[in-house]
Amino acid sequence: MKLLKIGLVFIFLMSLGLVSVQAQSKNKEQVVYLLNGSIIRGKVIDDNEDIIRVQTSDKSELVYSKQEVEKIEDEIKKEFQSGYINHQEISFLGSATQPDETPSFGFQTFQGYQVHPFLSLGVMFGIDFFPNNSLLPLAFGLRGDLSYRQVSPFYSLDIGYGFPWLIDNESNEEYEGGMMFNPAIGIKIRLQEKSVITFSIGYKVQDTKNSIRFGNDFIEENKITFRRLSIKMGFGF
Repeated sequence: MKLLKIGLVFIFLMSLGLVSVQAQSKNKEQVVYLLNGSIIRGKVIDDNEDIIRVQTSDKSELVYSKQEVEKIEDEIKKEFQSGYINHQEISFLGSATQPDETPSFGFQTFQGYQVHPFLSLGVMFGIDFFPNNSLLPLAFGLRGDLSYRQVSPFYSLDIGYGFPWLIDNESNEEYEGGMMFNPAIGIKIRLQEKSVITFSIGYKVQDTKNSIRFGNDFIEENKITFRRLSIKMGFGF
């Protein structure tokens, strides 16, 4: 039953990533560099041996002789564009307080909307494999870039709750989830269109609790707080 639950979670998370690929708008433009130092941005609609014709964002058409052109390149648009974003990450969760403790792993997806060049709001959902505890974190998330370059720093913050749906409770033992907090900073590398790859480091805190019943009168409660250094690699659209 536990393996079935894990499989269903992974299928759901990956399907979100595949759907997001279809939801993204194009984010590239052609840039024409002229020998006189001028730079023209738009779409090349005619390119032959004699001339080059460029359509700009306002639908104007500009014509230049090939002798005037230094080079033509495809570049990422520099202006801010609001819209839907998707970010998938795989995480290594090493103990921040007990180096000898078994490391953990996780996978998460962020589905959100970019409202400002330096701020995106959304929801994070994932799965974390802690020792003897597999939790499903669901959180409110913030994401943001600190600059808009090919390689730029970024930040993230997730605050929410980890659910123990993957844990099979015994007749005398019950597991509960708890609050989750995970800030991080990292580097984002922009690829073609809106595709990016990311590398980040952060600190994850996850509370959980299990209760063991002895007979009908006595219950032992064990509160556990996982404190993990999170190292993540991800990709986004």
